[in-house]
Amino acid sequence: WYNTEQNFDGGQVEISTNGTGGPWSDLGESMTLNGYNHPSMGNSSVFAGQAAFSGDSGGFIRTEIDLLNFSGQTVHIRFRMASDSVENRSGWFVDDVQVR
Repeated sequence: WYNTEQNFDGGQVEISTNGTGGPWSDLGESMTLNGYNHPSMGNSSVFAGQAAFSGDSGGFIRTEIDLLNFSGQTVHIRFRMASDSVENRSGWFVDDVQVR
């Protein structure tokens, strides 16, 4: 569930195959269900020009990500959110994460 200032605040899901975490790669292209809803964030966003979850999802949504390309590897996954100080909203809430 997310409720952020559309086009400026939002979140991305990232992966690292380095055992200590980082460098990080965006998993947006691997999303197979309910991926990013905003195709290109504004220039003042940390995610400028990149896709992200932004705006209001209207409640919890299920997003699925295909991790088959990382099979057999140890990975770290992070949920990264960026916001500015212009408009305050609820933020981004992540729940019930499963890896199968």
